[in-house]
Amino acid sequence: SPADINYEETMSTLRYADRAKQIKTKAQINESQTDKILRELQSENERLRAMLGGQMPLSPGATSMSPDEAAALRRQIEEEVRAQLLANEFQQALYDPSMQQQKADMVKRTMESAITANTDRAKRLRTTPRLTNVNEDPQCSGVVVHFLEAGDSVVGSGKGVGAAPDIVLNGLSIEKKHAILSNKKSVVSIAPGCQGAAILVNGKPVVGVVQLKHMDRILFGTNHLYVYRDPRFDQGKDGTTVEWAQAQREIAAAKGYDEAAKRNLHINDDNQEAILQLLPMVAEANSISDSLDLKRHFELAVLAGPVAGLADGESKVMVKMKNLTNGNKWMLTRERFIAGRFQLQAMYQRANSTIDPASESVAEAYEDPFKMDAEDIIIGTATVFMKSLAYGIEYEDTLKIVDYKGRGEGELAIALLPCDNDGIPYGPGAPYVENPADLLGKPYNFKLAILAASIRQKKYAAGVSVGYVHRYLHQGAEVRTKTIRGSLNPEFNEFHLFQCPSLAREQLDWFQNSSVTFIMYGRQTDEALDERFAKLDTRQLRDMQLAPPNLPSTTYALHRNAAEIALLMKRLKFALEKENQLRHILKDGASQPAATMQAAMALLGEADAVLPELPPNNALPPGGEDPQGSKACVIS
Repeated sequence: SPADINYEETMSTLRYADRAKQIKTKAQINESQTDKILRELQSENERLRAMLGGQMPLSPGATSMSPDEAAALRRQIEEEVRAQLLANEFQQALYDPSMQQQKADMVKRTMESAITANTDRAKRLRTTPRLTNVNEDPQCSGVVVHFLEAGDSVVGSGKGVGAAPDIVLNGLSIEKKHAILSNKKSVVSIAPGCQGAAILVNGKPVVGVVQLKHMDRILFGTNHLYVYRDPRFDQGKDGTTVEWAQAQREIAAAKGYDEAAKRNLHINDDNQEAILQLLPMVAEANSISDSLDLKRHFELAVLAGPVAGLADGESKVMVKMKNLTNGNKWMLTRERFIAGRFQLQAMYQRANSTIDPASESVAEAYEDPFKMDAEDIIIGTATVFMKSLAYGIEYEDTLKIVDYKGRGEGELAIALLPCDNDGIPYGPGAPYVENPADLLGKPYNFKLAILAASIRQKKYAAGVSVGYVHRYLHQGAEVRTKTIRGSLNPEFNEFHLFQCPSLAREQLDWFQNSSVTFIMYGRQTDEALDERFAKLDTRQLRDMQLAPPNLPSTTYALHRNAAEIALLMKRLKFALEKENQLRHILKDGASQPAATMQAAMALLGEADAVLPELPPNNALPPGGEDPQGSKACVIS
């Protein structure tokens, strides 16, 4: 009641109503434990039958699997589901008294058949050589197993007419008859099934018959990686112990990126990771280019040190792309290449679909994702060391121009000329500096001369120029010469004057220990190299144009050593001239005052002090000439 006298009774009623509202009831089936087990088994069987009626679901990590690996994994999951379904039905038969005894017997026989099949597989694992797949996702490795029975087993794509291969692999670079595996008395060998079939064993190309050993890594095409397992050595164990990254490192080492290359190219952990990531991508891009005849070739490039225009000890990983019809080249960053690779994959999938070839979508599919305008490219670099300036000595040389692989692309003539404030070189009569520290705090001027060049490849006659950059020169901005067209032997004759009002210790250290790298640029055009190339496909053009790969190792060190030898030869020349002059004075010493004789002896001692720094026996470098000429410093 709302009356005041009934306040306590009203509040008590409301509290009871609130508690009653919060009470939740849950219905429970009144069933025995046996009925509950039967109901759960029936529900589980319905779920398993639904899985068998549809497509087997895969884990999110299986996206990197090949179609064969995905199909094998689905088959494995399906076998597990069927086995679980049979086990559930057998258990259901034990609890359900209404189930006929015949059905229980049938389920039992089916389970025994499955056990027998597993027993047969286990027996084959103990007795038959096999190939086991290796996938980038560790959970997907060891899923696909191909048993190699006695005799020959053909590996191929299964496309086209003729008998189907024993082991079917689909994808890029897989030929109709790709490889032949021969099992003769448990000794297995592999050989190419056709010319040009891409097969690697332990990272090395297979060109003939190769006998396989236990745990050998075999790569078919670009991405079908398997491990050969010999049952005599693994006691019938299934699966694989080889990781994807381990196999990729092996392939990289076979291509030249081994431990020695890591030291010479200053490859750090980040660069090593980029190499392992890009190697299979580059192989895939080349396979797509072959398949669609795009006339493009991709190659992994590690640019290292001053030879590549970088600081000493630095390196970066890029992808070099070459147009095989006109020889134009581009250096692509990793990000740019990966973005274009995704477009290549989409183009390949659309080109191999059932779309009408005359439709507009296919025309779009063949649009080149790497189409780029011709641009200036770095032909190569040449390095000059500045140490001669620390002794006031002129330095002229013809440097070898090398590309990022250390291959010779031409020559560049340069000069370092100490000069006065007006930029006039001192010439042969320049004062010789015996102790570089004497230059500290004094004005110092020199000219850097870019004289001429000689380029080997005719296509760069469209235009060549030279650039250089250093933080002490032009405030670190790049300086470029004029572009000379129509000549493979351009004459630049450009002189750049550098003046230092007071030479500091940092600048003197730069003279003694550092260098300047000249970058030779070449202008590219879209003109075809030869009309006959238009009749060749991508693979033929690649085989004809590309040279065997090689990697830079000691080019920078050779330049440094050559410059050091040239400087020592010139210092030897100055010391010998001073020694001859002073010995003439000593020869006539009988008629000279005692003070003059003592001064001459002191100067002679200074000249002799230079000689211990020279090469043993004052020998010239092999093939060298007199230090007055420039050819003594040419690296042949």
